[in-house]
Amino acid sequence: MSNNTAISILLVFIGAAFIIAALLAARVTWSRVPGSLRVNWLTISYLMVFFVGGYLVFDVVLFFRIPIPVELVTAVVFFGGAVFVFIITRLASRTIVDMSAAELRLVAMNDGLEQRVTERTRELKKSHDFTKTVLNSMADAISIVGIEDFRVQGVNRVFQEEFGLGEGEAIGRSCHAITHGSAVPCAPPHDACPLLETAATGKPASAEHVHHRSSGEVIYSEITTSPILNELGVVSQVVHVSRNVTARRTAEQRVRRSQQMLQAILDSMPYGVIIIGRDKRVRSANQAALTLMEYATESEVAGMLCTNSLCPADHDNCPILDLKEEIDRSERILLTRSGKKVPILKTVVPIEIEGEPLLLEAVIDITERKQSEERIRFLAYYDSLTGLPNRTLYKELLSRALVSARRHGRLMATLFIDMDSFKRINDTLGHSNGDLLLQAVAKRLIHCVRESDPVARAEEDGSCSAVSRLAGDEFIVLLSELSHANDAALVARRILEDLSAPFQLSGHEVFVTASIGISVYPLDGEDPESQLKNADIAMHHAKDQGRNNFQFFSPAMNSSALDRLTLENDLRKAVERGEFLLYYQPKVEVGTRRLVGVEALLRWKHATRGMVSPADFIPLAEDTGLIVPIGAWVLRAACEQAKAWQSAGLPPIPMSVNLSNRQFRQKDLTDSITGILHAAALDPRHLELEITESTIMQDPDNAIAALRRLKALGVGISIDDFGTGYSSLSALRKLPLDCLKIDRSFVTHITTSADDAAITSAIVAMARSLKLTVLAEGVENEDQLATLQRLGCDQVQGYLFSRPVPAEAFLPMLAGGKLRGGG
Repeated sequence: MSNNTAISILLVFIGAAFIIAALLAARVTWSRVPGSLRVNWLTISYLMVFFVGGYLVFDVVLFFRIPIPVELVTAVVFFGGAVFVFIITRLASRTIVDMSAAELRLVAMNDGLEQRVTERTRELKKSHDFTKTVLNSMADAISIVGIEDFRVQGVNRVFQEEFGLGEGEAIGRSCHAITHGSAVPCAPPHDACPLLETAATGKPASAEHVHHRSSGEVIYSEITTSPILNELGVVSQVVHVSRNVTARRTAEQRVRRSQQMLQAILDSMPYGVIIIGRDKRVRSANQAALTLMEYATESEVAGMLCTNSLCPADHDNCPILDLKEEIDRSERILLTRSGKKVPILKTVVPIEIEGEPLLLEAVIDITERKQSEERIRFLAYYDSLTGLPNRTLYKELLSRALVSARRHGRLMATLFIDMDSFKRINDTLGHSNGDLLLQAVAKRLIHCVRESDPVARAEEDGSCSAVSRLAGDEFIVLLSELSHANDAALVARRILEDLSAPFQLSGHEVFVTASIGISVYPLDGEDPESQLKNADIAMHHAKDQGRNNFQFFSPAMNSSALDRLTLENDLRKAVERGEFLLYYQPKVEVGTRRLVGVEALLRWKHATRGMVSPADFIPLAEDTGLIVPIGAWVLRAACEQAKAWQSAGLPPIPMSVNLSNRQFRQKDLTDSITGILHAAALDPRHLELEITESTIMQDPDNAIAALRRLKALGVGISIDDFGTGYSSLSALRKLPLDCLKIDRSFVTHITTSADDAAITSAIVAMARSLKLTVLAEGVENEDQLATLQRLGCDQVQGYLFSRPVPAEAFLPMLAGGKLRGGG
């Protein structure tokens, strides 16, 4: 191939690339071509493709010398070019015509627009002149402020005069620089800026401002701002209206200073002073009166009708209502803002100010005096701990109820309620928790009585039902005008049910029960003394029946009460008559069944009654205090018996003796036990003292000191009934103990109750950690023994091995040294 041919082919390809690029550009602009030109534009494109294709064919024919008539090819190419030129010319001609028409329309539109702009400008100038004339005619200072930079865009004549600025000086300056001398927007104490509020919210706002003229004069203004919205509804400017109220404020300040001076004099007075007009409305009041009435400012009471608060309508002969001309002094009730009624001593004096007759009222709060009187009355008639009526008031209520029942021929009842286990809880948890328990019981009794149907029916009839506290843990419920005697039983049953729910005392869950005695009018007495006495007797009978129940009084109960009194008298003489005996029950080692100790138990063989159950006389001995001399006798007798067995050549074993709460609290207990041991010639290590858990926890600190003194003697110390007295572990680890006796209540169901077994296991583990011996009481069968052995218990005591027996019956067990069980 020659150089010319190569160059020609290269030029053809380059030209083809330019044509393709042009076509691609034309394709991009296709969417912009008007619809009327698209056909022509498409035709031109096709012709261009045809034209280019023809030239390419022509070049191929020439380059490769294809035998085609050159004349034919040339003619075809020329024809295509001619058509292309024709179409281009027609398209250009049409475009020129369209452009000329568009230019004519544009000129016409421009002329119309200029005319409308001229007319609108004339209208705007006329409107501006009118607006400016209106603004300049107004008495308030007005400015237009832009919200972007808060600069003034227009002011009226009054604004210029107010601030001493020309229009040119004001426009363009910051609004705040003009009014406050600062370009910074309002800040504390000028935080209530209406301009900022309107700019932010698009709503009108108002406030009072103070600014200074260049001369130093202080100007007081009332500011009002309103928004100017643009075509989008957005705030673009703010109309700022300032009204000069300096003269009014100055006059108000003069009046206020005079009032403040007078108010200062009134406020210095220690009692309330109120000025009242002939229209019975308050004119002024000092600070003491405002405080008494629970108002903050004088403006809150000014104009108040005095009869609404100073003299409630339920008080007659009010001097303010009558507007008497003489001085009046009386005790009244003042109704405060919150509705509280305050007792006051009121002195009303007629006065005259500037020819106007007024009343000056001096008010003194006598609440403290009234409270003192009420407190004296409360102490006389109410229990200070529970707030319930006391014995004195109860007797009055009972007397009234008896009169009403007698007049209407109806029944009434007295319920005497005594807590069954209050002493144990009080001794264990302390007196403060005991007080909390009494208060909680009082609330439940009140709620229970109010919710009971018989009481509700009685109250509908206008009668009285009351709960009272007599003393200690004794309560009285008075049920007036009952329909049936059985209604009293319904209330008693409801009380027992309500009291059975647990009480929460300082983190302890406490369960209590009650014994209730019921006396009914007129069956059980027609006077207050008989009603109360018979209800008390019935209550004690309820305790004798197992507690946690109620009993109606019956004449037979008088015999029971007399029998109790006789039993008490016999108990006082039992020591002198030698009627007390000691029975002995063995303590057995679990693994070997070896006898390791003995407990001395008190028994009473009455001359005529025979054997009296400890459950009958031990509580009586505790209540009467006889337990102290009886306990001393038990200690002496037990020590003497232990020494007697040793002297007979029998093996020495520890002798356990129970100490009552009263005995343990004796100050000379240590000396007394020392004397008894010395008199019996018994080694102290052969004596073991058993103290109940509740006795120790009544006063742990003193108990620890007392037990350490006893331990110093060399005697053994056990905690009896462990698990029932809410021991403090921190106190327990400080006690000088040798043994823990698990209460029989856990042993009874140890084989059937997982909870009792778990508690027993925990007690054993705790005793092990404290290096203490563990003894379980009340073991009655081999299954219980096996369970205790599995749990790690050291010793047991119970009917499985032996019941408590006299000394002579105990000798064979002591001599044998080992018990097989089944006793």
